[in-house]
Amino acid sequence: MTWTKKEWAQSTNMAFYIAGMSGTPSLTIGGPGSAKSQSVISFAKSLGYDPLLLICSNRAAEDFSGIPRLDLTHYETVPADFLMRATQPKCCLIFDELLSIPPHVRAAVMSIWSERIFATKHRLADDCLIFGMANPPEQTPNGSPLEPPIANRFFHHKWKHNYADWKTGMLTADLQFPAPSFPDMPTPDQTVSQRIKYGALIVTYCDQNPQDRERFSDNPEELSYPTPRSWTNLRNALAIADAMGATEDVTRDLCVGFVGRSAGQALNALIANADLLPADEYLEGKFTYHYQKNKPEEAVVLMANLTTALRLNYSDDRLAAALHVFCHDIGQHNREIVCAQLKALTDTRPKGTMLNADALTELTEFGQRLTPTMKKAAASRK
Repeated sequence: MTWTKKEWAQSTNMAFYIAGMSGTPSLTIGGPGSAKSQSVISFAKSLGYDPLLLICSNRAAEDFSGIPRLDLTHYETVPADFLMRATQPKCCLIFDELLSIPPHVRAAVMSIWSERIFATKHRLADDCLIFGMANPPEQTPNGSPLEPPIANRFFHHKWKHNYADWKTGMLTADLQFPAPSFPDMPTPDQTVSQRIKYGALIVTYCDQNPQDRERFSDNPEELSYPTPRSWTNLRNALAIADAMGATEDVTRDLCVGFVGRSAGQALNALIANADLLPADEYLEGKFTYHYQKNKPEEAVVLMANLTTALRLNYSDDRLAAALHVFCHDIGQHNREIVCAQLKALTDTRPKGTMLNADALTELTEFGQRLTPTMKKAAASRK
């Protein structure tokens, strides 16, 4: 299911959910009683996940680090039984009242947030989602802000109460509040070109702004700041958002929530300019791309845009036109970056669809220009 711009505009907290679905722990701060916990629980259930709600104010360090069990020659760490569910597929860990976790307990739970490991050796399932929510520190009993090293492991978001959904539930006899709706989640194979695209854009930004490659925030109230970790996490979240067709406000919230207001807004402006490479114009033959050796990242972004456009609206002629841009306009100058994205492009074909003559010609001529090493690398991607 692909959303319209109107549906995106009517949604709330989408950056918070997308960040969590990208594999990064996602933290939202909002006032008491604004349906943070119940919304995330409903969201998890709507995806077919089991929500595992942890009230952090009454948890001890041993709940996350485990307890030692002695043997004659050694001891092993025994995990809490409730966390073992998270080692199985389709589990959503929800840390409620997260800012009420005492500092010494945060140290124990940090391995879950950072390494996805608890009790020394037990690993969360690859698809396990991690969300956190809290009231502002001044409204939290025994609350305190996250320390910067811990904060950098999270996406940070300001909660917005969905009044429309609350109103709908209030008008039912048994308070049936709607679960947050969501467009179809892309698979990792469907975000390959987007990951490359946003990796290129982030590298371009960091090349041009070395002060933002790694910088602590001067504002103690701003918990998101740029580091290699947060840039990498942002890339993955932006790739998912792009594949879903998210609007610019969601992209902006992701940028700011991962790397802070200054760097985030600047990157978002760069992303907006990248979208000036209109994929459909190239696919319709209205534009011819002229490769610039000093701007390989521009070509990477265009290739990702073409792949996304084909995934949304495929035809044999549009694929052939895209292959001409890949293999001819770009491939004559930089074969390596074409090889990296070519499979993602050809995978946009519906199952059972054969390449037409023009597409086969483009691929054949491009293949003749590849070195044996390149051909071997390309074959490994199939």
